[in-house]
Amino acid sequence: MASDPEGWIRCQLDGVPTEQSLRFTAALDELLAPLAEPRYLIGRKILTPPARPVARRLFAVRAVVGLSLPGTVAWHAVPRWFARNKDRRQHLAQAWRKHIGPPRQLPADSPQGQAILDLFRGDNPLSVTTQLRTTWR
Repeated sequence: MASDPEGWIRCQLDGVPTEQSLRFTAALDELLAPLAEPRYLIGRKILTPPARPVARRLFAVRAVVGLSLPGTVAWHAVPRWFARNKDRRQHLAQAWRKHIGPPRQLPADSPQGQAILDLFRGDNPLSVTTQLRTTWR
């Protein structure tokens, strides 16, 4: 992954068969797209540090000590390829924990999942647009 000064982020897969590359791009697109009709949801916490200096210090101390921090949850659709299989969902959760933070997964058809979809369906959790480009070397 690489970013540039204009805000573009590039994910480049080298030496990957076309089928796996297409699976990756489809999954990434589903994960970043506005919520529609997913089978499962996965949430990431968005932390907003307080504006006042004293509150910011307390926030930092809580983070260092490992206490819970206030924030909101942004919900993403679990990509279909992962949603089909419990082991795949667990692998996604492990990667999510490592690279993003503690995951919160819910079945979309649960009462809580339905409430989240009712509130956030159509919302883009990152407000990004994805593009797929194939290059040959």
